Amino acid sequence: MEHAHHHKHHEGNHHHMDKEHKEEGHHHSEHRGHMIEDFKKRFYVSLAVTIPILILSLMIQAS
Repeated sequence: MEHAHHHKHHEGNHHHMDKEHKEEGHHHSEHRGHMIEDFKKRFYVSLAVTIPILILSLMIQAS
């Protein structure tokens, strides 16, 4: 009898875990979108800083 109770307890937990997993997946997709936007922002800032440095280094090497 205790064995049957043990299974019932796990069945309830699976339903609860499935709900949490779906909600967690939603949060992960939002987080992924923020990460992509952050990566793009960092890429463009790095690009904006790199180009002048390259131009200046070529000018310094040429003189």
